[in-house]
Formats: sequence, structure tokens, C-alpha cells
Amino acid sequence: MPISRKNDIIAIGGSAGSSAVLKQILSDLPSELQASIFISTHIPAPATTETDRSGP
Repeated sequence: MPISRKNDIIAIGGSAGSSAVLKQILSDLPSELQASIFISTHIPAPATTETDRSGP
């Protein structure tokens, strides 16, 4: 018997300057959200620490 599942997926892409907007989007999502979230962003080469990578 085949298994039928519904999977909600949210995919977000951004450029090097998108970290502040991504933080806002993610903070506005409901805590009970039943979805997988995939984020792909460009990180500039000079970003060497987690703080640098997380944006302003």
C-alpha cells in the first residue's frame, strides 16, 4: 500500500545583503509551523566568523 504524505516546504533565497530580512521573515513565522524551511544565501568570502555571517 503506497504511503501518501503531505510535506509543506518553504524555500527562501537571498543575496549577501539579505540577512536582516531573513531574520525578520523567520522571526515572523509561527512557532507551531509544521514545515521544513530551506534557506540558501550568498556569504561573502571575507565573512570568517559566525557573527560576520549572521549579518548586522
